Amino acid sequence: MGGYQSVYDIYSISMWLIGLVAAFLVVRTGRDIYAAMSDEDLGLKGAIKKVKKRIAAAVVAVTIEGLVTFFRQFYQ
Repeated sequence: MGGYQSVYDIYSISMWLIGLVAAFLVVRTGRDIYAAMSDEDLGLKGAIKKVKKRIAAAVVAVTIEGLVTFFRQFYQ
């Protein structure tokens, strides 16, 4: 790596953070859907409707992580 070690370290830390945020959002969304489904009045449709914004955030986070990884491998 030579003189670019600090840039690589920053990139590595940022990739870990993006991965952790994506994993946290996916796990939290699953937990929220499970909690909403345990409410007898909602059911599956109501549970998904209740956590719709969180599902969208999880999809965006996973997509961004995938794109960053793809471009890194493509240009390496």
